[in-house]
Amino acid sequence: MKRTLIIALLLCLVPCCAMAFDFEVDGVYYNITDRAKRTVEVTHWEEKTGERGKPMRVQHHHCCGHDHANEQLTPEHLKLIKLDEEAVQRERTAYIGKVNVPAVVRYKGVKYKVVGVGDGSFYSRERLTEITLPSTITYIGEGAFENCSALKEVQIPAAVTRIGFAAFRRCLALTTLTLPSDLRTLDIYAFAFCTGITQVQMPATLDRFPGNAFFHCVRLKSIFMPHAVPPIVGNDYGLKMDFKNMVFYVPEKVLPLYQKDEYWCKQNVQPINNRKK
Repeated sequence: MKRTLIIALLLCLVPCCAMAFDFEVDGVYYNITDRAKRTVEVTHWEEKTGERGKPMRVQHHHCCGHDHANEQLTPEHLKLIKLDEEAVQRERTAYIGKVNVPAVVRYKGVKYKVVGVGDGSFYSRERLTEITLPSTITYIGEGAFENCSALKEVQIPAAVTRIGFAAFRRCLALTTLTLPSDLRTLDIYAFAFCTGITQVQMPATLDRFPGNAFFHCVRLKSIFMPHAVPPIVGNDYGLKMDFKNMVFYVPEKVLPLYQKDEYWCKQNVQPINNRKK
C-alpha cells in the first residue's frame, strides 16, 4: 500500500517537470511567444518561475523520502532524478561570461524572431559579464538581469519600449546608462541599487520620471533630459528619492518651465550646455 501511494505521488509530480523553456540553441534558452508569427523571448532554464519572474530551483529526488542506495526506484522516479541532474548541469554552465543573443534563431528547421527578454531570464547570474542584445528586442521583463553583479555594460536596443520591475536591480558593475529612444515604460526599481551608475541619458518619450527606478544609485550625479515639458515625477511604494546631490540637464530654451514647476524648481536643474565636458 505504501509503495503504491509513493508511486501515485511521483506520477502526480511528473507534469510539474515541464521545462520553463521551449528550446535551447547555443547556450541561450527560449520560450515561443507566438507560433503563428514565429517569435520567441529569451528565458531561464529552471522548471518553475516564482514571484516577479524569478526562477525557482526544484530538487525532486532530494525530498522524496527514498533510500537511493538500497531501494529499487521506479522508471518515473528515475526520470525525475535525470531531470534534476540536467538542471544541476545547466546551473553550472548557463549564462557565464559573454552571452550573445541573435536576432533570429533556428530550431527544428523553423526560424524564430527574438522579440524580448523574459522575466527572470538572467536572474542572479553573477558570472555574466557582457550581454549583446539584437535590435529586434522590444521589451525587457521583470528581474531579467537582477543581481547580475558582474555585468559591466549593456546596450539596450533602441526598439525597447518597456523595462520591467527590478530588471537591472543590483547590477553593481554598471557605470553609465543610455535608455532607448522609444522607451515608454520604465518600471519601479528598474536600476535600483546600481551603485556604479554615474550618469543617465533619459529619452523624451518618458513623460513620467520614475524616481524609484534609480533608488539608492548613490553615485548617480547627472541625468540628461531632452524633454520639452517637465515630466511628472513618480515615487511609488513610499520610498522617496533624494536628488540633492544630482544635476538635471535640460534644453536651455525650456529651462524656465522647470524653474516654474512646483517640483522641479526645488531641484538642481541646469541647461545642457552648462555640463562639464
